[in-house]
Amino acid sequence: MFGTSLYRGSLTLLRTTPIINWTPIQRCMLMLFMACGVHSIWLMWKLIVIFNPNFHQYVNLPFLTISFYVNVFYICTYFGLAMICLSLVRQKKLHTLLIYVCTGTFGLFLLWDAYIVGVMSPATAIVLISVIALGLLMFEAKVIYPILSVAILIIITIAHATLNGKLSYAPIFDFPGMHNSPYTNQFWCLSMLYFGLPVVTICFAMFSLFLHQWRHREASFRSLSLIDPLTKIHNRRNINQQLVHIAHKLEQQKQLCYGIIILDLDHFKRINDEYGHLVGDEVLTEVAASLQSNLRQTDILGRYGGEEFIILAKHADKNIIMQLAKRCQRSIQQLSIRTDQNKTINITASFGVTVVCHEQSMRQAIKQADDAMYQAKRLGRNLIVLSDETEGVVAIPAG
Repeated sequence: MFGTSLYRGSLTLLRTTPIINWTPIQRCMLMLFMACGVHSIWLMWKLIVIFNPNFHQYVNLPFLTISFYVNVFYICTYFGLAMICLSLVRQKKLHTLLIYVCTGTFGLFLLWDAYIVGVMSPATAIVLISVIALGLLMFEAKVIYPILSVAILIIITIAHATLNGKLSYAPIFDFPGMHNSPYTNQFWCLSMLYFGLPVVTICFAMFSLFLHQWRHREASFRSLSLIDPLTKIHNRRNINQQLVHIAHKLEQQKQLCYGIIILDLDHFKRINDEYGHLVGDEVLTEVAASLQSNLRQTDILGRYGGEEFIILAKHADKNIIMQLAKRCQRSIQQLSIRTDQNKTINITASFGVTVVCHEQSMRQAIKQADDAMYQAKRLGRNLIVLSDETEGVVAIPAG
């Protein structure tokens, strides 16, 4: 029952939530599962050696047999700890203790394996470095560093006891030249590779997965920071970045012009006051969708303020930008928002329009469009006002 629940819960978690967003206790269970996998691989090595008499000349067979059962104990312990974590996943007060117990147990078992194959062996070095790096990626430093400090102290103690003859070095191996030149023994070299390669592979895969998910999350956060959460169009910050980019392009390309439209919804405060902010939000969303439907792929739409929008149209002269403004004006007028009281809200907007070309000031162009929009407000609303350097201010009524 617990095994089935553990499997189903783990499968659901893997399918629905990126590992980078897992809680520490969930990551702890993942660590235990990976430990089970690694120890199972090492267990296979011991089985192969035990049942192949040709390999007995290279190992301490009685000690190897004992370590086989120790490995079985490890796997059962990891599985038991994983089930305990699963059963207490909602007991957040116990999570810190569980994480220390699980990581500490994993570290202690790993040190035993390091001792039996040699604390100074390549496999031990590779495994410890990989596991420590992955541990720092999966858990907070306050969890890993205490365990790491204890592990280093134990390794130093084992190395010191070995040098003084109080402990045997790499007791699982026993062949001529083991303590002088083990690198000349093919069995030992292949064993080192067998012990280290699975751990390196798993850690590399986890690093790659974490890095991929981290980059994806960063891209999502960056995207969210540039998108208005209500209307799903560019926000003010994004628009300001676009304006800087456009100004740079205008300096470099003499033939390039951009049309700028700033529009503000008429009497929007009255809509909020009379029908509530939820209806006001619906109005903003519908207006944004309506404006977007009238734009070209190269045009940029953003929410510039509360009920204020801005459109940046590439390769637009006065005629093109005015036609675009008229289309947007008609599209907004055609919107019809129904309230819960079965009332219909008709929407209009006031438009300020200008064109900015090579070596013209973007800051000044935005001010001209903004001033033109306020001029449209003063002239009676639901107007398009063009701010043109040659023609001055031209007001165009709703068409």
